[in-house]
This record gives sequence, C-alpha cells and structure tokens, in this order.
Amino acid sequence: MSPIPSGAGDAAPVIVLDPGHDQTMPSALGIEYQVNLRTALIAQTALEAAGYEVHLTRTDNETVFVEDESLLPENGDDFHPGYSHAYAHTSKALEFDPDMVILLHYNGHPDPNVARLEIFYCETGGPQNLAFAEIVRDELVVALNSIGFDPPSTLIQEDLSVARGNRHFPSLGNVYDAPRTYLYNRYAGIPVVLTEPLYLTNATGFALLEDEATHLAIAEAYVRAANRYFGR
Repeated sequence: MSPIPSGAGDAAPVIVLDPGHDQTMPSALGIEYQVNLRTALIAQTALEAAGYEVHLTRTDNETVFVEDESLLPENGDDFHPGYSHAYAHTSKALEFDPDMVILLHYNGHPDPNVARLEIFYCETGGPQNLAFAEIVRDELVVALNSIGFDPPSTLIQEDLSVARGNRHFPSLGNVYDAPRTYLYNRYAGIPVVLTEPLYLTNATGFALLEDEATHLAIAEAYVRAANRYFGR
C-alpha cells in the first residue's frame, strides 16, 4: 500500500520542521537546540525551493514554548517538565495544519564513540510513520555518505522502546493521563518522524556539524524524502 495520502499533489503539501529543545532544555552538550535550528533554517530554504509550504515551530533560539499557556496540556503539572515541553512543540506544529512533520534533533551519549544514525516513529499515529521513517533513514544515509561519513549503524525505532516512564513520546503527538494512561495521538494520520542523524558527543559528528556542507546535505535528504513520500 502506498503511504501517499489521497489528494497529495493538488496543492503544495505543508511541512512543519520542529527544531527540538530550547535554551531552558538545551540537550546535547548544551548546544543541541542551536544546531537543530541551524539545520531547520537550511532545510526550510531547500524544501521551499522544491515547492513545499514550510513552517518552523521556532525561528530563533530565544523562543520558549512553555511560556505560552495556550500551547500547554491541562495536566502538565502531573508529569516531568519534559512532557509539557514536548507537548507544546506539538501544539505549535499543529497550528500550521501540517501534511508532514519532521522533528530535528542531534543526539548525545556518555560514550563518545557512539555515532549511529537514529530515526524514531510512533505506531499510535498510524502506519504511515514507519513508511516515512524508512524513507528518511535511506535518504539520510545517502546524505551522510555524500560528505564522506558512513554511519557505523542505523536504527529505526518505535518510540516506546526508548521512552521515559513507559510512555510514547509527547513530541510525536501522544497524550496521556497521569501516570501513564494513553489517551490519543494528536498527529494521527500525519507522517511524523524524529531524526537524529549525528551525535554531537562524537568527535566526527561534532566536526561535521560545524561544516555548512553537512547541514545542506541533510536538508537535501529531507527534500528527497518528502518528494518520495508525496510522489513528487
């Protein structure tokens, strides 16, 4: 069965890029949120040049979504602060009525030798997520190979396999009642993946992400992935 949604191609699909984290939760090396945005801005330009309507959940490194109560869950106080943070990113993405959402991240690990490529998806949002994750993985491998890096391994993981507290990622649209009663997925039917192409804690990955060519190659991978998914 084709993952292409009916009606795709009539109007320009709307793609939302969600550069993960912010200055209050900066993640890997304390700079990941900045690197995520750098890739997102370059990917936005590449996707728009390919004919897509593209929106970013944030366009600067000062935005903090948890300061906007309209984006937060009603039960956020019942969870770790990361739940509200991720929920708010999803709220912002949904404001643009997306046909596709790509969460942009780079990973970190206590072991600096870890350098794998990882794609996370959630089965609660629908079968299109795994189909899209496989496409994105393939294109990111091509992109990294093009700049001389061959990932030692690549993983496509269903988010529950690594989720904190045995809950699907709220950043992939999942909503819960405390402590872990699943309610529904806000991205149901929309292809959405969380990408971790490189590790900032790996010396090679860090060096690559200092080079503009890396961000350009990854951006073009997202273009090719979107084109394949939408049959464009």
